[in-house]
Amino acid sequence: MKRAKSNRSWKKRLLWYLYLVLLIPLCLELCLWIVGGRPYSEEIYHIEIEPENAFIGDPSLGIALRPGEYDITLNEEVHFHTTHLTEGRRKVAFKTDSSYEKRISILGCSYTYGYGVNDDEHFTSLLQKEFPTYNFSNHGVIGYGTSQSYLQCKELCESADKPDEIFLMFSAAHFDRNTMTPQYRRAMGIGFGRSMDRNPEGMSEASFPYYTLEDERLKLNQVKWSEMYEDWWGRSFSASINWLQTQMEIYERHQMKVVEVTAALIREMNENCQEAGIDFKLFILDNSDETNELSLILDKEDIKTLDIDFNFNDGDLTNSPYDEHPNPKGHQYITNKIIHFLEE
Repeated sequence: MKRAKSNRSWKKRLLWYLYLVLLIPLCLELCLWIVGGRPYSEEIYHIEIEPENAFIGDPSLGIALRPGEYDITLNEEVHFHTTHLTEGRRKVAFKTDSSYEKRISILGCSYTYGYGVNDDEHFTSLLQKEFPTYNFSNHGVIGYGTSQSYLQCKELCESADKPDEIFLMFSAAHFDRNTMTPQYRRAMGIGFGRSMDRNPEGMSEASFPYYTLEDERLKLNQVKWSEMYEDWWGRSFSASINWLQTQMEIYERHQMKVVEVTAALIREMNENCQEAGIDFKLFILDNSDETNELSLILDKEDIKTLDIDFNFNDGDLTNSPYDEHPNPKGHQYITNKIIHFLEE
């Protein structure tokens, strides 16, 4: 009799545990929907390029520019014409045939590249027009962070044909790119891949650089495009799975020392330039809590720095609502800031 009661009691406990296993996820899912949580849905950013493959995979920098002329349309509304030189850089307009007093290389991401504006409208071309005796070159590429700029800077410093000055255009978006946070991996691996009708040529061989700090020293790492990111099963239809993966990724980002890694990259860029006899300047495009923290760290360094204070939420200066990149007016705003800084 006691054994029968014991068996019934054990079965009740087992059923109770099973109910808990089923009820807790269901309750979490319901609660998240009530407070506004939803499954993850990708906002498609559509790009049309004619001819194809203006941007191609690169085995060390992730993305590179294919030489040629291209017409690009962003989200069916923003149209621009771009020219990629044989050196793998974007064309800078308003160059003259005269000898130049100074050569200046500008490093950065799609903001520097001039994504969304024509060859004669991005701020490097506008600087060339303002300073005709200088020779400006635009090394900006879409998707780049300070990691790629660091490698470009190192190559320029070791080149026999060194520039006189290097400008680093820094954005708050670069923190995630420099350390390859989960948030940026998803943006690249899924968002960028879905934004086009087909993946750019060579992406299967593309490898993206990022840095970590080990014993206060920078360590170069690479991640292949094919291994960039993968959603948890169910994230596209479950609010709770989406929430759990999002929280996990936020925690992982906090462990990555994004500000410290970025500061170390910029510090070494400045030191490499000093050793090569190149003048280094840092331009911080936009402000955030992390850029403010970065500025406090770099205040201790001998680095010429300017806060551009560009507002990417200002629809008057960007291609909003179709695209967040600066429009011609936005590039003129950036140009004016740099001109004033250089003249001072």
